[in-house]
Amino acid sequence: MSPAQLWRPDPQLDVLDAAEGMLGQYKASRWRKPVVDIIVSDASARTVALPWQEQVSSGAQMRSYARALLESRNAIGGDAWTVNAGFRHFRHAGLGVALPTALLVRLQDRLSPQGMRLRRVLPLSAVAYWQAGMKRIHGQAILFMEEGTRTTALIYRAGRFHAIDAQPLLADAAGAAERLCKRIEALHGKTDAVMIWSLHDVQLFSDSIKRFFPQVTLSEV
Repeated sequence: MSPAQLWRPDPQLDVLDAAEGMLGQYKASRWRKPVVDIIVSDASARTVALPWQEQVSSGAQMRSYARALLESRNAIGGDAWTVNAGFRHFRHAGLGVALPTALLVRLQDRLSPQGMRLRRVLPLSAVAYWQAGMKRIHGQAILFMEEGTRTTALIYRAGRFHAIDAQPLLADAAGAAERLCKRIEALHGKTDAVMIWSLHDVQLFSDSIKRFFPQVTLSEV
């Protein structure tokens, strides 16, 4: 995924206008309706790690489970949010994601006149959860993703997803990164590997993280 494909909430760049502008050049086939996948910033979503539950197996049960956890944390409320969830690995933590229902409806309304169907909208953390390959990494690993307004961290243990955390960057990016690192260490213990992805200056972001993990080799994804 190219950083240019990531949409962030920005008053100067509305996701609906951006999608319409990029897709306007494509013409739908009369024989086949194209499907569209959109990646958005985690700032526009709500996410939660789902502890494994043996009795949760169907899609409806997973969505209800994720909604209950998000609502218990006052992260979402009612039908204003559309929730999806899944478990990538058996007997390991899954990921629940909530997106504004109004955003999904408006996106589909923009795509339909062009003969396109919205298949999925995912925040960046969900894309990483489903696609990142961590099975070769032993011990605890962290994938840091910096979007400009926030940093999201996915924590893995023995190659399997364990937890998710995030920190708004605001004015002090270095201080925000340090606070996130300290919190992860306090909650999850020693880290053995660190991977980073940045929408902006990778080196600057890497330096901020490296100050907290001087003995750990950082790699870019």
